[in-house]
Amino acid sequence: MDITRLDIQYNKNKCFILQDERAAVISNGDLYFVSPEEDKNSKITSLGNIVSACLWKEELFLVTRTGAVLIYGDETRRASSETGLQNCFDISVYKESVFILQHEPEKNAFAFYTYCRDTEKTTRVATEKYQQGWVEKVLLHQNNKHVVFALGKTVTLIRKGTAWKTKLRSIRRVTAIHADRDCLLIGDNSGVITAISGIEKITQDTQIESIKHRKTYHWHSGEVKTLFRTVDKQHFVSGGKEGVLVLWTEGGEDNKDRRSTQKRFLPRLGDEIVCAAQSPSGKSILVSTSENNLSVVDAGAFTVKTQISGMSKSRILFCNKNIFIEKNKHGEVQVYSPAAQKETALLDLCGYNNTRPTSKKHQTNITALWCDETRLVSCEETKKNVSLKLWSYGREGVDLVDCSKDTHTTPAKKIVVAGNTMVTVDTRHSFYLWNIETGLECVQKKSYKEAAIKDCALREDGEELVTLHNGILVYWAVRDGAASFRQYTRLAAAGHKKIDYTDAETVCVVSSSALLFFNTQTRTLVKKIDSCGHSFCVGKGEVFSLDRTRKLVLRIKRGEDTFEQERVAEVETKIRKLYTPGEKHETEFFFVGDDRSVFYVGRRRNTSTKQIAAPEANPPKRMKMKKEKQINLRAWNRKQKDTPSHELSSNCLSARTFFAGLIGK
Repeated sequence: MDITRLDIQYNKNKCFILQDERAAVISNGDLYFVSPEEDKNSKITSLGNIVSACLWKEELFLVTRTGAVLIYGDETRRASSETGLQNCFDISVYKESVFILQHEPEKNAFAFYTYCRDTEKTTRVATEKYQQGWVEKVLLHQNNKHVVFALGKTVTLIRKGTAWKTKLRSIRRVTAIHADRDCLLIGDNSGVITAISGIEKITQDTQIESIKHRKTYHWHSGEVKTLFRTVDKQHFVSGGKEGVLVLWTEGGEDNKDRRSTQKRFLPRLGDEIVCAAQSPSGKSILVSTSENNLSVVDAGAFTVKTQISGMSKSRILFCNKNIFIEKNKHGEVQVYSPAAQKETALLDLCGYNNTRPTSKKHQTNITALWCDETRLVSCEETKKNVSLKLWSYGREGVDLVDCSKDTHTTPAKKIVVAGNTMVTVDTRHSFYLWNIETGLECVQKKSYKEAAIKDCALREDGEELVTLHNGILVYWAVRDGAASFRQYTRLAAAGHKKIDYTDAETVCVVSSSALLFFNTQTRTLVKKIDSCGHSFCVGKGEVFSLDRTRKLVLRIKRGEDTFEQERVAEVETKIRKLYTPGEKHETEFFFVGDDRSVFYVGRRRNTSTKQIAAPEANPPKRMKMKKEKQINLRAWNRKQKDTPSHELSSNCLSARTFFAGLIGK
């Protein structure tokens, strides 16, 4: 068996807007260029180890984990060099000054290096140690005279060309910084922004709150995620967990002069803001949110022009060998093509546009979905009704065949199809039988003593249906699209979650600790396997399941009188769920880990097991920190919790971003 890791979910990201108003995105170690106006993405590199980037004028500087510095202009690489550094973490550029930040976990320290573009040499200039444990956020920025480094509650100023440095200590955790000329902007986890002017006058270590030449601004109710000064140097922009971008106009010289401080607010984006950047021309601002959306903002009118949807916090609905479907919590559906592997190929289903104006808000939630090679059925719930839609799809696009409304009183939670017979199960106690030969025609609605249905399985010929209730299996005969009750079987215990046919006469029921095999003709228990469970999928004459550790995949093959078990695949992360890739006749399958990593397992001539695109190295362990009290200033935000990030990030740009769009092969 060969195990291939599919790069579907993205984690760390940075975004920039180039001179021609195109967006450059560093996502999951790769470089993408996004064209919001043309509604397309282009993948430039497949290195998979880019850790950070910095934009200076028309050049984009990238640094990889292994110390390679790449310089891009538009979509072409202008220069590249190897620095010989390992565990590189961040890069900062100001004019000809290039700083690289290296992480030294064995020494509990970060090292600063200067990089000369002409000689391609690096020089170590400073080292900053931290307490043993987990580092929450590391921030790096620079202006014409200083390099600014923030770690925890300390901001370190390093004067360029000298060994001089000083520390500014805060009573709160620093979450965002921006250095511009002689001014330093600092945002903390309580939502306070401090602007310090004349930083060259600071000659010794001091508390930020004791500096006289400073101003404070406070609107955010929680952590300030992103902070930068506009191109015209007259304003600065901040964003946080409220999902609102704030444009600040600085007040008078007196810190108490609040009346002269003006604020403009971007309409709420709905998700937590994690990154924002302005184009060199100053016309546009690019905003990245925690729910994987990119918003392009008109800097003059301070309104959203375009949004690019993403697929964060999604769950998988269906997959076969050609498509891999997942849905986010907003009901948006995306399809990933495993055939393209790392080159993400996506289809846009159910009428959703990848790039859309924000005025069109979709109120649809897709509750269930089924598809084969050419057809797709979705159940869509709106505030007014529940409807089933039948689609036909291919390389040319997606076409709506039929739509049925007001048949389901509650949303469908599962859809199964065999031939032209379709069964939908609602969230209460009923199931519906449909004929989908030419469209959607509801034939019958049935239930068993109004008992809630957990799952159902339809035989391949469509003539037998088994429904799983709490502790009961119910067998139904299906003739001419109508179902009639045959018999039921009581299970020894409750808590079973899923059922499926393994062959024409056997169904498999799974719980968290065992697999049960039943003969549908005699309605008797054939075999119980206690060593596996939690999740399973059916292949060609065999069943794939998990052991109790959820890290080992087992193949269970039935003989004449025995059930043989074989180890198929083992990974370090716990496996969440297994998926079949086809109509029960393939030997390949997918499995998804708790960290949302996706693996594809297929049979090859060489049966050795291998893993492609392994996860990145683990960050330093988390250090236990005292929880600080957070004061929410908005009534609508009182229920939100200010939970610190669990990821080592730079420049407050930690997020999972999965960009929708069709990438040409």
